[in-house]
Amino acid sequence: METRQQIRHYCQQFRMNGIQSELDELIRDAEDRNSGYLELTVKLLQAEVTHRERNDLSNRLRVAKLPPSCDLALYDHAVDNGLTKSRMNQLKELNWLDQVYNVILMGPSGTGYVKQMIM
Repeated sequence: METRQQIRHYCQQFRMNGIQSELDELIRDAEDRNSGYLELTVKLLQAEVTHRERNDLSNRLRVAKLPPSCDLALYDHAVDNGLTKSRMNQLKELNWLDQVYNVILMGPSGTGYVKQMIM
């Protein structure tokens, strides 16, 4: 069995699809730049980490079932939901994270109506 095929086989066994998909390119780059084994190993592992992070983000977004356009810049402040424009702007600045405040939004699920906000 050729060495690259053997590496692909091991990647398949260990479910390392990121390395498997980038293998040829990374080996070619290492040969062109005359890289050492350590540098190639780091690049292979970086490819795997990047692949897994991308898949993880994709899965989290799929599971969250967020609407395709959920941008606070498009928020309609004309709707009376108990949250003033200034308070919404404060929330968007995320200063409450630095100040270690908890934010609780209470109201019926899915209606966009906030009965009370504690900050």
